[in-house]
Amino acid sequence: MAESTHFKNLSNTDKLIDFVSQLGTPYNPTNPQLTVAGLTSLKTQLTTDYNNWTAKFTTYKADTNTREITFKPIDKLCTAILDNVKTLNVAQQTINDVSALVTKIHGNSSKTKKPSSSRLSPPTNPNDPAPSDTPTPTPTTISTSQQSYDSLIANFDKLVQQAQGISSYTPNETNIQVANLQTLFTTLNTVNLNAITATNAVNLARNQRNMSFYGSGTGLCDIAKKVKIYVRQVYGTSSPEYHQIAAIKFTRIKTK
Repeated sequence: MAESTHFKNLSNTDKLIDFVSQLGTPYNPTNPQLTVAGLTSLKTQLTTDYNNWTAKFTTYKADTNTREITFKPIDKLCTAILDNVKTLNVAQQTINDVSALVTKIHGNSSKTKKPSSSRLSPPTNPNDPAPSDTPTPTPTTISTSQQSYDSLIANFDKLVQQAQGISSYTPNETNIQVANLQTLFTTLNTVNLNAITATNAVNLARNQRNMSFYGSGTGLCDIAKKVKIYVRQVYGTSSPEYHQIAAIKFTRIKTK
């Protein structure tokens, strides 16, 4: 899993810092990023960004789950509304109009599948590239799922208004009464907005985490590589010091 790879990289940062600290005065790089102080500061940033992403991802999962659960009964509910209208003495065109909206809602509902989290394992060889990490939709695009939720809400609103406009639409079943449908419409809007907010937040947190861990030049993986090169420079390729630090692995995850 990519998630476990991030955590392993974070954990190995402690090993890296501890090792170079024990090297003492011979470890004296001119690049401030490679110093013990620089690495310690990086570890603080990594921890903050990783924990922030984890918290935002937890909220994202909760809010998108709530949205999925809240929207699930809509299909059957709309069918019930249409069936009730069909029992009334209304023009066929009215029935056709209601039927057309219900068909659209069914179509939107079939596309409202929550984007799944990628469950990726780190490569067998830590030097090999890892697959792309995409636990959430990218922030630069609007997913088909989100568009379908938005369209579903819009069409449901039209359906409720259409039912309200039929004077004989006064069902005894409380779940399809206009007042309760209006309340449900408000709830759908609320849970959808919560899911959108959570998605935006987790995308931003993921981007920051990726920058800290895998950013070019300033990310953990590149800095750790430079630390190893510096130890090789000071102690030599065949030295036990270099072999020890080379064994501390950092796996790079490709990010979008």
